[in-house]
Amino acid sequence: MIKVYRVQDSDGRGPFKPGVTEKWLRENQPDELEPFPVPKILSAMAGARFRHIGCGCTALSQLRIWFTHGEYAMLLNLGYRAVEMWADEILLSDENQVLFSRKKTFKTATNYLKLYEDLT
Repeated sequence: MIKVYRVQDSDGRGPFKPGVTEKWLRENQPDELEPFPVPKILSAMAGARFRHIGCGCTALSQLRIWFTHGEYAMLLNLGYRAVEMWADEILLSDENQVLFSRKKTFKTATNYLKLYEDLT
């Protein structure tokens, strides 16, 4: 098992979804932030041993690249929080993110954490 960090709502859903992303995402993302290609994700998901699959990071510094201070402040207002959880397996990884699976749902067995010290 490996500890992962992500930003999610109380249902365990991340903020990259229709109707939400445009409310918080800055226009100019750093070049190093490339989501995994969809065909790669689908292939990895087909081989997953556990059914709850999502994206996250293995270090808080990576999560801070994906979500700037200002973006995270907006996400807090939208009901999202940074959490840590244990992943059962890593399906894909690069220097900025992981695609992981776990037995438990994302809304259970997680701990809230402070992504930025001055934001609750």
